[in-house]
Amino acid sequence: MNIMKKLNILILLAGFAAPACAGSAGADPFNFLFLDSGARGVGLGGAYTALAADANALHYNPAGLGKVADRQVTFMHNQYFQDITQEYLAYASPKGWGASFNYLDFGGAPNTTISNPSGTGLGEVNLTDLAIGLGYGRELKPGVWAGAGLKLIRESIAGESAQGLGLDLGAMISPAGMEGFTFGAALQNLGSTVKFQGDDENMPLNLRAGAAYSFSVKGLPALLALDMVKERGDDASALLGAEVIVANKFPVRLGYNGRNDDGSGIAAGLGYIHNNFNFDYAFAPFKDLGSTHRFSVTYMWGRSVRAAAPVEAAVPVQQPAEPAPVAQPVQAPVSAAVEAPVAPVPQPVV
Repeated sequence: MNIMKKLNILILLAGFAAPACAGSAGADPFNFLFLDSGARGVGLGGAYTALAADANALHYNPAGLGKVADRQVTFMHNQYFQDITQEYLAYASPKGWGASFNYLDFGGAPNTTISNPSGTGLGEVNLTDLAIGLGYGRELKPGVWAGAGLKLIRESIAGESAQGLGLDLGAMISPAGMEGFTFGAALQNLGSTVKFQGDDENMPLNLRAGAAYSFSVKGLPALLALDMVKERGDDASALLGAEVIVANKFPVRLGYNGRNDDGSGIAAGLGYIHNNFNFDYAFAPFKDLGSTHRFSVTYMWGRSVRAAAPVEAAVPVQQPAEPAPVAQPVQAPVSAAVEAPVAPVPQPVV
């Protein structure tokens, strides 16, 4: 029995169907990789291929690592339906490097048999998924970025496991004559087949392309995003997202995810920007299965542009004044003596 058959059995036992993970027998393993990372991306309906210029770039488009301006780390907790949880941790450097850790836990379901339908003493059937990634992106020339990522993927179910390597390639472009527009594309999960219990399973190959447009609405920063996603063996799906930032602190998001077959596809999100922290929340309903709630926090540091600290004006130091020169008495010029003519002395007459 292949890994996806075992996954379907676990899904039936647990009483839920995970749209991003469920599939028919013989479907690709590791489909948890299609779950969005980061509450911002979820609130935008997953339309993030042309926007991923942050720590989530390794998940959507590794070319975005070349656009990261600051060191940043992000953590997301996904409270999925039916007690499924997802934890995502990622780091990005302004030098173009990035790393990620993605873990999904389905919890457990009773291990039952025909002779023991209650599963007493048989333990539980557990399923966990793990992906650890490393990537690099850089600017090739002004307005053009490229990147690549490699991830180690492991899936464990009922004490058995399969693992493989997946390669992602991505590109981004911001045309000089189209201010505000960014386009992106990524080919994800390239790799050889994965062997599980003697069966060869394909990697979940995925192609995504998207566009984003940044503008302002009455002075408020805003954007629109559109993605088209094509998974191996499935039809293409459209993803849409819109965002407006109020007072430069409160992002409001609305999205549509065409891959959501078990719900309306509508998603919404809110955020709060405080100094170097970004806090984000996203909500997506899944009909009878319940709703998902994602919480993200991102911290950025080492920014290249910082506000200059105020500099006190220098107070000039007065130097003691030199004493005024003492006036010297001025002597009148001495004129050369002029001898007056001497009158002749009269002589007596004899």
